[in-house]
Amino acid sequence: MKFLAALFVLMSFFAATQAVATLPCNDITNPKRFVGNMASDSMCTDNSIQSAINWIKDHPATCPWKVFVTSEITHWNHAISISDTGQSITLVGQGSGIVCGTTDIQVCPPEGCPPPPTNPAVAISGADGFSVLHIDGNNDVTLRYLTIRSGSVSQEGGGIFDGGYGSLILDTSVVSFNQAADGGGIAISPSGGHLDATIGNNVLVLSNTATDSGGGIHIEGDATVTMDGTN
Repeated sequence: MKFLAALFVLMSFFAATQAVATLPCNDITNPKRFVGNMASDSMCTDNSIQSAINWIKDHPATCPWKVFVTSEITHWNHAISISDTGQSITLVGQGSGIVCGTTDIQVCPPEGCPPPPTNPAVAISGADGFSVLHIDGNNDVTLRYLTIRSGSVSQEGGGIFDGGYGSLILDTSVVSFNQAADGGGIAISPSGGHLDATIGNNVLVLSNTATDSGGGIHIEGDATVTMDGTN
């Protein structure tokens, strides 16, 4: 009987392990990082966006990552690199007063959920001599509820430079007051494969400057860029 009981426990453990291993990807189970003030908020996992990106690269997952960027700290003087992570990563700006540990999953009252935001919630400012966000290699990157501003480079992509392959999606975001030779706001110049870029709903690319071409967006190489979102 003891042998049968032990065998039953072992089989139950194996079945549970298999069930966990095959859980579908969804907003509840997908891996997450929270960027904020780690000194005062114990729910924060990172004190910078770059720290969260580095963690993701070192801890690959089969489901898409979300990085929730709070307003607990000021995001300035940034030169963020997303380099060949092989991951799907969404950076999500969180509004004023929203702390780490809070996601975009809503428990709605009977009358329904409020509509999603139509404006960015967090601004990320760049440093002189760098793109605010530099992407290369294999990545699927989505920016949501973010303002990308004040980057300045002598070459391509003052706000965003994507020289990799995979996908780049902008959703409810603003790219403004960036400077470069080509692509003051955004430069799309894939290498190593095809890049699908989407300028989605509620996205503004404005007040950027290029000394050569593409004040707002510069596109070259094996890329498809779609711009048919609302607003």
